Amino acid sequence: TVVLRILVAVANVQDTELGTLYLIVYDPETDEVVAETLVRRNGNGYAYSMQGVPVGAYQLFAGTDLDNDLLICDAGEACGAYLTIEQPLTVTLDANRSRLDFPIEFLLALPSTSAATPTQARPLPVLRRSADAP
Repeated sequence: TVVLRILVAVANVQDTELGTLYLIVYDPETDEVVAETLVRRNGNGYAYSMQGVPVGAYQLFAGTDLDNDLLICDAGEACGAYLTIEQPLTVTLDANRSRLDFPIEFLLALPSTSAATPTQARPLPVLRRSADAP
C-alpha cells in the first residue's frame, strides 16, 4: 500500500489584491532571514525575483505587514509559504530557480476552547522584515 498526500491550491490571481507583500528567504537551521524583497501586484498578479541569495537550504514566506510592526504573517494579515503555510518546504537554492509559486491568504486567529494537540500545525517562525526592505 502506498499513501500519497496531494495538496491543491486554486486561486484567481487576476482578481486578487493583497497590497504590498514582503517575500522572505528564511533559514530554518539558524532561525534567520537571509534575504527579502518587496513584491507588488502587476497586471498578472504577484511575481517575484531575487538576486544575491547565498547558496543554502531555505524556506520561502510572503506576507503583508498591515500594522507596520516589521513582522509579516501576524493574525489578520495575508501570509503564505512554499509549499503551504501548514507545511513549508525547505528548498535548496544553489542555482537559478523558477516556478516556486505558492498560495497566500489572510490568516484568522479564532479563539479555541480546546488545548493544543500534537496534530496541530507547528507555529510560524518569527518573520521579521527589515525597515528598509528593497
